[in-house]
Amino acid sequence: MNNHFKSLLSNKLQNQYCDFISENSSLKENIKTEFLNIIQNKSNESLKSVENKLKSLRFYLGSISDIHKLANPYYIGFGNPDADILFLGKEKGFDVIEHPELFIKESINNVLQWEYILNDNENTDHKLIYDQLGFNPMFPRIHDYGILKKNHTWYYYSKIVAGLKNKNADIIFDETKVYNNSLFSDCFISEVNYVPSKYSNGLKLIDKRKKLLQNMFYKKFKKIIIGAKSYLKDDEIMEIFNLKDKGKEVQVGKYGKNKSKNYVITKFNNHGQTIIKCNQLSGASGWTDEAISSIIDVLKK
Repeated sequence: MNNHFKSLLSNKLQNQYCDFISENSSLKENIKTEFLNIIQNKSNESLKSVENKLKSLRFYLGSISDIHKLANPYYIGFGNPDADILFLGKEKGFDVIEHPELFIKESINNVLQWEYILNDNENTDHKLIYDQLGFNPMFPRIHDYGILKKNHTWYYYSKIVAGLKNKNADIIFDETKVYNNSLFSDCFISEVNYVPSKYSNGLKLIDKRKKLLQNMFYKKFKKIIIGAKSYLKDDEIMEIFNLKDKGKEVQVGKYGKNKSKNYVITKFNNHGQTIIKCNQLSGASGWTDEAISSIIDVLKK
């Protein structure tokens, strides 16, 4: 894996996560203590053992509303750290109360999973990594997510990746079998807001998350697609990615009744790097094939 990713993990993100939980005065003390005893991972126990303890804790919580407070602001992301395409979405799109196991796999344990993969860098068997960890952040589609639906954010990511790799954007990758035929082998995916939510909750960017995204790892990508127009202002994007020039608005299609409204994205250029900011890439945003094709064209220029 590239040196920027190794440097990111050398920042002891799990320790910072523990400090974040410890400093949260709104969490019940008994829950906080129990949770920290698990995620500090003081022994050499397996991640599956850690996950089983976290599942038990989920039923021990005095108040179900406390669960979201355990979200990991140092969540790194999914996919190939050596890719040249980065997607930044709004937040993970599931309800933590309805899906506590996903919350553990996709948020709480994300840093520990990457630490394991980096320390075991000779292991390139993605199914084996999944079996050992109970999840694989490099290839999350091994997990049972069901069929990739047309309104799903990953569906749009898949089309954009295919287009940028000069593949047929109408053909969606085989996401369940082979890593090399997955969108995750050609991109990296992370989020602006660290708290998963089935619906946009508007929490946006906290300082700790902002500092993480300012790491050189996130800046090294050649193509960056920020599908969180309402979550990041242009000046925040310029600060995070050290941009000197303001972005320019580009029309990439029309939508609405009689196609009376314009899809508008913002494009930033930075010494060979292209960054765009657009509405969330999901079915709810009403993206057309024409608009997605135009986004691909803008990213290629």
